[in-house]
Amino acid sequence: MDIIELRESYLRSLETQIDSAIKNAKEIELIQMGGKVAIKHDLEPSEEKLDGVMRLPNNTEVTVIEEKQEPNEVAVNNSHDYRDLLLITARKIVKANGEKPIEENIMGWVNSLLKHELEHAVPAVGFESIKTNYGVKIFRNRATKQLMPQPFFNFSGDMTVGLYKDIVTNVQSPSVGDVNMSSSMK
Repeated sequence: MDIIELRESYLRSLETQIDSAIKNAKEIELIQMGGKVAIKHDLEPSEEKLDGVMRLPNNTEVTVIEEKQEPNEVAVNNSHDYRDLLLITARKIVKANGEKPIEENIMGWVNSLLKHELEHAVPAVGFESIKTNYGVKIFRNRATKQLMPQPFFNFSGDMTVGLYKDIVTNVQSPSVGDVNMSSSMK
């Protein structure tokens, strides 16, 4: 098998995983909050952990345990594959939502999100004790039945609280909440 066949096989595998995540999309409710739309869901354990860790001194050694992948998620551990994951996901969601995909808009959305999520990863680069994953969660709007992606970056391993804080807060570009897929890809 040559390198092109391997890559095509890998991309087909990603497509299959994304199809599965779409089938397992979690229903959510969107609510208005101060002029923005927010996702209403239960507080995730990682958010509770984040609050506790952020109060610790920077030189405290911690082990961040790898989060279990949910059925509505697809993740890759190589940042070079993240663009493909986001592109395939965006194209599939636009099609599933019955919208006409405009490739230029899809690329703009993917590039904005890619920049944001990769900014999180910068402080972790070079630390062999840290495992990184780049992924996307698929949700379904309870009211409209439209699919919605939520890109994410997660990490696990041994690190100091200072490094943990840097990874979580080292972001200059807009988050997924500021880059609305539905309006930007039509």
